[in-house]
Amino acid sequence: AELKRLVRSTLLDFNDAVKAKDFKKFHATLAAPFREQFTAEKLAESFQAFVDKQLDISPIATLEPAFEGAPQVDENEVMTVTGSYPTTPVQVHFRLKYHFEQGQWKALGVNVELK
Repeated sequence: AELKRLVRSTLLDFNDAVKAKDFKKFHATLAAPFREQFTAEKLAESFQAFVDKQLDISPIATLEPAFEGAPQVDENEVMTVTGSYPTTPVQVHFRLKYHFEQGQWKALGVNVELK
Protein backbone atom coordinates (compact mmCIF):
# COMPACT_ATOMS: atom_id res chain seq x y z
CA ALA A 1 0.00 0.00 0.00
CA GLU A 2 2.84 2.40 0.83
CA LEU A 3 4.56 1.70 -2.49
CA LYS A 4 1.32 2.33 -4.39
CA ARG A 5 0.87 5.62 -2.53
CA LEU A 6 4.46 6.67 -3.23
CA VAL A 7 4.24 5.95 -6.97
CA ARG A 8 0.81 7.56 -7.30
CA SER A 9 1.97 10.66 -5.43
CA THR A 10 5.11 11.04 -7.57
CA LEU A 11 3.19 10.63 -10.82
CA LEU A 12 0.37 12.98 -9.80
CA ASP A 13 2.90 15.62 -8.71
CA PHE A 14 4.55 15.17 -12.11
CA ASN A 15 1.15 15.53 -13.79
CA ASP A 16 0.47 18.75 -11.85
CA ALA A 17 3.79 20.14 -13.14
CA VAL A 18 2.88 19.24 -16.72
CA LYS A 19 -0.57 20.85 -16.43
CA ALA A 20 0.89 23.99 -14.81
CA LYS A 21 3.73 24.10 -17.35
CA ASP A 22 5.94 24.76 -14.34
CA PHE A 23 8.21 22.17 -12.73
CA LYS A 24 9.43 24.25 -9.74
CA LYS A 25 7.08 22.69 -7.18
CA PHE A 26 7.75 19.17 -8.51
CA HIS A 27 11.49 19.86 -8.49
CA ALA A 28 11.31 20.73 -4.78
CA THR A 29 9.95 17.24 -3.97
CA LEU A 30 12.84 15.38 -5.60
CA ALA A 31 15.88 13.80 -3.95
CA ALA A 32 18.83 16.16 -3.47
CA PRO A 33 21.11 14.49 -6.07
CA PHE A 34 18.35 14.76 -8.69
CA ARG A 35 17.70 18.43 -7.85
CA GLU A 36 21.43 19.17 -8.07
CA GLN A 37 21.75 17.49 -11.45
CA PHE A 38 18.56 18.86 -13.04
CA THR A 39 17.09 22.31 -12.55
CA ALA A 40 13.33 22.84 -12.76
CA GLU A 41 13.93 24.40 -16.17
CA LYS A 42 15.86 21.33 -17.37
CA LEU A 43 13.00 19.09 -16.19
CA ALA A 44 10.56 21.25 -18.13
CA GLU A 45 12.72 20.83 -21.25
CA SER A 46 12.92 17.06 -20.74
CA PHE A 47 9.15 16.73 -20.50
CA GLN A 48 8.22 19.42 -23.03
CA ALA A 49 6.44 16.84 -25.20
CA PHE A 50 4.01 16.15 -22.33
CA VAL A 51 3.37 19.88 -21.94
CA ASP A 52 2.99 20.50 -25.69
CA LYS A 53 0.51 17.64 -26.07
CA GLN A 54 -1.31 18.69 -22.88
CA LEU A 55 -1.11 15.11 -21.63
CA ASP A 56 -3.06 14.35 -18.47
CA ILE A 57 -2.38 11.18 -16.51
CA SER A 58 -4.69 12.10 -13.60
CA PRO A 59 -6.96 9.06 -14.20
CA ILE A 60 -4.28 7.00 -12.41
CA ALA A 61 -5.58 8.49 -9.15
CA THR A 62 -8.38 5.92 -9.05
CA LEU A 63 -6.55 2.97 -10.62
CA GLU A 64 -4.32 0.24 -9.24
CA PRO A 65 -0.81 0.02 -10.68
CA ALA A 66 0.53 -3.23 -12.10
CA PHE A 67 4.10 -3.57 -10.86
CA GLU A 68 6.67 -5.45 -12.92
CA GLY A 69 8.14 -7.55 -10.15
CA ALA A 70 9.19 -6.39 -6.71
CA PRO A 71 11.02 -3.09 -6.21
CA GLN A 72 14.76 -3.49 -6.58
CA VAL A 73 17.24 -1.82 -4.22
CA ASP A 74 20.81 -1.56 -5.50
CA GLU A 75 24.13 -1.27 -3.67
CA ASN A 76 23.72 2.52 -3.52
CA GLU A 77 20.37 2.08 -1.75
CA VAL A 78 18.44 3.33 -4.77
CA MET A 79 15.04 1.69 -5.14
CA THR A 80 13.71 1.16 -8.66
CA VAL A 81 10.00 0.61 -9.24
CA THR A 82 8.65 -0.32 -12.66
CA GLY A 83 5.08 -0.82 -13.80
CA SER A 84 2.04 0.61 -15.50
CA TYR A 85 -1.51 1.83 -14.97
CA PRO A 86 -4.33 0.35 -17.08
CA THR A 87 -5.49 3.68 -18.48
CA THR A 88 -7.23 3.85 -21.85
CA PRO A 89 -6.79 4.38 -24.73
CA VAL A 90 -3.08 4.29 -23.81
CA GLN A 91 -1.42 2.94 -20.70
CA VAL A 92 0.82 4.97 -18.40
CA HIS A 93 4.14 3.14 -18.00
CA PHE A 94 6.65 4.23 -15.39
CA ARG A 95 10.14 3.51 -14.15
CA LEU A 96 10.83 5.47 -10.99
CA LYS A 97 13.96 5.57 -8.88
CA TYR A 98 13.90 6.63 -5.26
CA HIS A 99 16.50 7.50 -2.66
CA PHE A 100 15.76 7.46 1.08
CA GLU A 101 16.60 10.83 2.61
CA GLN A 102 15.30 12.88 5.50
CA GLY A 103 13.16 9.96 6.64
CA GLN A 104 11.31 9.41 3.37
CA TRP A 105 11.68 8.07 -0.15
CA LYS A 106 12.22 10.86 -2.68
CA ALA A 107 12.31 10.54 -6.45
CA LEU A 108 15.79 10.24 -7.92
CA GLY A 109 14.71 9.38 -11.46
CA VAL A 110 11.45 9.73 -13.34
CA ASN A 111 10.64 7.98 -16.60
CA VAL A 112 7.03 8.16 -17.81
CA GLU A 113 5.78 6.84 -21.13
CA LEU A 114 2.36 6.51 -22.70
CA LYS A 115 1.97 3.34 -24.78
